[in-house]
Amino acid sequence: MAKHSRRVYGFEPSDVEVLIDGAWQPGVLHAWTQLDDGTWHGTVDYRDADGDRSAAFCAHQIRQNASSHRANTAAADGDSDG
Repeated sequence: MAKHSRRVYGFEPSDVEVLIDGAWQPGVLHAWTQLDDGTWHGTVDYRDADGDRSAAFCAHQIRQNASSHRANTAAADGDSDG
C-alpha cells in the first residue's frame, strides 16, 4: 500500500462553491492539499440539511463563488457598484 504523505498550503479562507450530488453549494475553502500522486483536494466547510460539515473535495468539485467572483472583478475594474 502506498504511503500518502501530504503537503498543505494554507491561506485566508475564501468563499467557494462545491459540487455535492450534482448541485453547486456555497462553502468556505480553508486549505489546498496535494497528495503524493499529484492530485489536489480542498478542505471546505459547507452546510447541508443535517447541519454544518467540513470535507475534502477534489479540485474539479470546487469553484470560486459566483457572487465573490463578480465583486472581485468589479473591484479590479474600479466599479464600486459590484
